[in-house]
Amino acid sequence: MIDEPAVFDIEGFVPSDVVHRDGPLDALSSSLDALLHHGTGRQTHIFGPSGAGKTCIARYVLDQLGDERPHIHGTYINCWNHYATSALLYQLAAGVDAVADVRPGAAAHDELLQRVREADDFGYVVVLDEVDQIESPDVLYQLYRMPHVHCIYIANDEQAFFSRLDGRMASRLRTGEIVTLDRYTREELLAILDRRAEAGLAFGATTEASLGRIAELAAGDARLAVETLYQAARKGQARGHASITEADIHDAEPVARSELRQKTLSQLTRHQRILFEALEAAGEPLQMGALESAYRARVSSPRSTKTLRRYLSKLAQYNLVAIEGETSGRTYEAQ
Repeated sequence: MIDEPAVFDIEGFVPSDVVHRDGPLDALSSSLDALLHHGTGRQTHIFGPSGAGKTCIARYVLDQLGDERPHIHGTYINCWNHYATSALLYQLAAGVDAVADVRPGAAAHDELLQRVREADDFGYVVVLDEVDQIESPDVLYQLYRMPHVHCIYIANDEQAFFSRLDGRMASRLRTGEIVTLDRYTREELLAILDRRAEAGLAFGATTEASLGRIAELAAGDARLAVETLYQAARKGQARGHASITEADIHDAEPVARSELRQKTLSQLTRHQRILFEALEAAGEPLQMGALESAYRARVSSPRSTKTLRRYLSKLAQYNLVAIEGETSGRTYEAQ
């Protein structure tokens, strides 16, 4: 039943065409005009909930740019994986082929920045996914000051992203294009699933009814929809079905949610993971004071209260933590 498993890789697969995101794609492409025609970069911001297609459209545009303008450098960096300043700078320098003589972690920050700064013969498009994960926002200001660099920043929440920056940096970064994505409708998800099924499954493996049911269960989240389709196909294949059945979908949906949850958990930074484990171990909602005490008991060099609140907000965006109440009596509970 499954012909091309790679089609269902929600992190790495980039479709040959993107459906129901024409407006955001046009805005994203237009934002690159200054770089393409004048060699001057700026900033683009993509905000929206998980599963709204933020990463997909950014990687699609990056791929298209590579095909049409191969002389322009382009790189995609997932800041979940490269949140430390040294790791992020190394990836930025690697994107302009400037680390052949450097091992990761072996070069000074200023040296790596200088290598990116000197790679100005052509433009450089940088996609920083989950940009709110980075340790130090100062890196963003350094990139802003490089005329040949165009940054595409991806985050879930616009207010949370800008509130972390100082006033000067926030003001300057806000001058870029802001693209905001909403959750997909059922019909839009249905179109996405139809394309994935056509590319990755055997002919006749799905029906409009089965894809519609998956779209309903996913409730606007394309990541969950695609993962559920894949897991349902696996169930059907193991059971010897010629096409996906309602039972396959019913059994696949919780598996898909669990898979996505585990993928998110696996990307957490050390302190985010410890904070989440402290909350999970409590087994009940905790106010910030109690949670911070439980977290501090597990680490020798704890993060600040402000940073912990930012971590919790990030975990809530990925449905790992539920936040209830107003500021003074707010509680947090592991999901």
